[in-house]
Amino acid sequence: MTIYFEPFADYLRTSRGKTTAPLAGVFVGGCIVRGEGSSFRASAHAHIAGPFAGWICVRSAKRLYASSGRPSQTMLHELAHIITRKGHTDRFRRVFRELGGRCSRKIVGETKRVRS
Repeated sequence: MTIYFEPFADYLRTSRGKTTAPLAGVFVGGCIVRGEGSSFRASAHAHIAGPFAGWICVRSAKRLYASSGRPSQTMLHELAHIITRKGHTDRFRRVFRELGGRCSRKIVGETKRVRS
């Protein structure tokens, strides 16, 4: 089901006449492509290219918010993908942190850097 995720309203294409904003919408309970009840391995994913670019798909509504009531790390992670239209790049990590995300190797696939 498509929901209005208020914390991300400023990024939503249809919000306040914004037609170039990055977020098309949030779909809960499956994938926007395959419909409600569809399954995928991760708890959420972002469509960054193709006809569904800009959509965040979440398997369960429990992944939307943290116990604090703020957007979950998962949602911030997926929004960073939508904004950057990238995978786990340095730019993605920077945007994720700017949104309030906490980077860890598990969350963003950060690679170890060797000092010279």
